[in-house]
Amino acid sequence: MTAEQKIFLTPENCMIKKLNMIKPPFECDKIITISKLKTHGMALYTGAVKVLFGMIPGIYKAEYHLKMPDIKDFSNLLVDICETVKPHFSIIDGIVGMEGDGPTAGVPKKTGLILASFNPYYLDVAGSYVMGINPEDVPTVQRAIERNLCTGRIDDIEFEGENINNFILKYKLPNTKSVNFFRGRVPKRVEEFLTYYLSPRPVFQYDVCIGCNRCHDVCPPKAIKMVNNKPHVDYKTCIRCFCCHELCPQKAVKIHRNKIISRFLK
Repeated sequence: MTAEQKIFLTPENCMIKKLNMIKPPFECDKIITISKLKTHGMALYTGAVKVLFGMIPGIYKAEYHLKMPDIKDFSNLLVDICETVKPHFSIIDGIVGMEGDGPTAGVPKKTGLILASFNPYYLDVAGSYVMGINPEDVPTVQRAIERNLCTGRIDDIEFEGENINNFILKYKLPNTKSVNFFRGRVPKRVEEFLTYYLSPRPVFQYDVCIGCNRCHDVCPPKAIKMVNNKPHVDYKTCIRCFCCHELCPQKAVKIHRNKIISRFLK
């Protein structure tokens, strides 16, 4: 373990009992976070809570993704990190946000506001509300509601400054909405079959790919192999974390969604 990272014991209400996090932020008096107003391929929305995943060193990011491929577990992890870090103040820059296949391959969206709060959970309620997303559809907000950290209702927030309803814009959502509505409704083997064939998956554009190996190196389950300097995915191993999509420097990874599922999720 280097001087730059440390194992932190989490509060009693957390799902994870110990977290590997970078050390410097815990040596300061107060933590203030700044995030962008963006859609997110795995988490739907990224804001004040999701940005704290940056507290996890890169090598452990892949480990946590691999251990928690289910978005419910992963969003619980994000809330655990937030509860451990306890940021003093959180800011979301929505002057120009991002819609579509965020957090890195989306399209800029001019929204024209900055949101800030001492409560990161209610800040994300406001942020998703501005984007035209029902806050209760955001996994991290769902977990915060379940853990009595916020109500998830915009009416429970007291705003100062401009009227938030003047800034509401319908953001285009990413192509990675979950197909987990099969879970618990069909036998396990049927669920696995449907999930494999119908869930979104990363697809590589070889005419754009430069063969830099970045996707191969960051893939948590090692589902990507380089063949003739081009990435190929084993979809049976892929956990749909979309790290390859998020971290590709050339934006050569697109998210393919089955046309059948697209009809249900429009």
